[in-house]
Formats: sequence, C-alpha cells, structure tokens
Amino acid sequence: MAEQNSSPENKAEVPSTPPGGRFKKPSRRKMLVGLALILVLAAGVGAYVYTQIIKDEVKPVSTRPYSFDEEQGARFVAEHLLEGEKDGTSFSFDIPIAEFLYPEDSYKEAGRQPDSYGDGIHKFLDKGNRVELGQRIFSANSNRVFHQSIIAALIVPPEQQPEFNMVDYFKAGISTIVFVNGNHQAYVSLGLKNQKEFTNANIKAGGQLFEFDAVSTNTLYEEQPVKRIKGYIVEVKGKSANYYLMIGAIEDVFNSSTGSWQKTLDSLQVDL
Repeated sequence: MAEQNSSPENKAEVPSTPPGGRFKKPSRRKMLVGLALILVLAAGVGAYVYTQIIKDEVKPVSTRPYSFDEEQGARFVAEHLLEGEKDGTSFSFDIPIAEFLYPEDSYKEAGRQPDSYGDGIHKFLDKGNRVELGQRIFSANSNRVFHQSIIAALIVPPEQQPEFNMVDYFKAGISTIVFVNGNHQAYVSLGLKNQKEFTNANIKAGGQLFEFDAVSTNTLYEEQPVKRIKGYIVEVKGKSANYYLMIGAIEDVFNSSTGSWQKTLDSLQVDL
C-alpha cells in the first residue's frame, strides 16, 4: 500500500467561490474608477494638510466688510490740500476721516502734519504734488500692511504732461499699495469704462470721470489678500495744471459707500 504524503507542501489550494456561482473578476473599468477615487481622496487630504499646516505661516489675511456711509463718511471728512510747484496749481478734496491713513513710509518721508483744525474739519497740507491714503489691514503672519480702500491724487504740471500716462501711473500705485507687488504696473490689469463728463459746483469744464476695474495678474496669492478693486478715476484739465484723483476699494466696500465717494467728488477744487 503506497504511503500517503500529507505534508502541507503537496496539498492543492482550492479557491473559494461565492455561494451559488463562479468567482468573477472586477471589470477593468471598475478598477480604474476605484483607483481614480483613491487618488482624488489622497490629493484632497494632501491639499488640506498642506494648506492647514505647512502653509499656515503665509495664510493670507482676510479683507473685511465695511461701509464708510454707515460711519457717516459723507459728514465727518478731512479736507486734503495738495500744493503744486507753482502758484495757482493747488488741488483740494475731502476724504472720509474714518480709517483713511497715509501709507507709513510716504508719511514719514513727506513729514506731513495737520495744518489746522476747526468745526470738525481737519485740513492736511502736502508740500508735494501727490498723495496716497488707504484703509489699512494688517497681516500678523507676514508683518505687512495692505490697503483694501485707497484714495490717490496727483498734480501734473504742463512740462510733464506730454510724457504722463494716467493708466500706467495708477496701475503702479495700485500694484504697490493695494496688491503689494512693488512698483510693477505689468502685474495689474486696469480697465476703464463708462467715460463721461465730470462737473461739480467748483469745476464747470475740463473734467472727465472713468469707472475702472483693477485686477492683480500676479499668481503669488499668499502675498495678496486683495486681488481686485473697483472705483473712479477723475481727470481735470485745469488752467495751470492737470489734476488726477482715484477712488478705489474692494467691491463690497466700494458698493456700500456711494454717498462718501460722491462727497469726495463733489468737493474737488483745482487751480487754487
């Protein structure tokens, strides 16, 4: 009688089958769908970890909703006076007092000081022919200051007018003060629309008003909590110089502050 070999090495393994039928391999399509789902889930988890942990130190600060109208920006104003290089080339306009401040560096360089106080109106005198004021927000992560609203003005004397480009000038200012790209107007797309004649009680002719949208084209989002602003640019061709004013803000702030912006537009005076 032959000796039976019962060692485990020689036992055949029989694959198990589902009850009542043969074992079916999953289709190639189902395998690919399953693999895709796994990859998507893994990518989502990785992105979350990268955003919440690795990139936490450069997370952009958030802009905040604000209305200058609700803070009575059309009532509590500061009269700002720019002085040109020659007599008869001054430029005056009102700004809402609430939170509009000079960018720190330009304030120190120009040494601007209050000129007079009275009847709730603060007058600021700038010895130069330009000014930028903004509503600041501060990033504790990057220790940087951003501006979600801005008012900027400039006097251009006759000898500089042939080479002056209004769009390039304001693109550079927006890039530096709002989008924090430095003085790189190439990183800003600024479109003008709805041009119309501008007049007020003090300016009867020579004025044009443009609506604008400005968008950052720089991809470094962590450096740019403000990516887009909208507003007005006013150009007034005066007797002794040309005068420019820009009012801009993130969309929510701009749309909620129409009375305050109109107060500024109504207050413009040139050739003083």
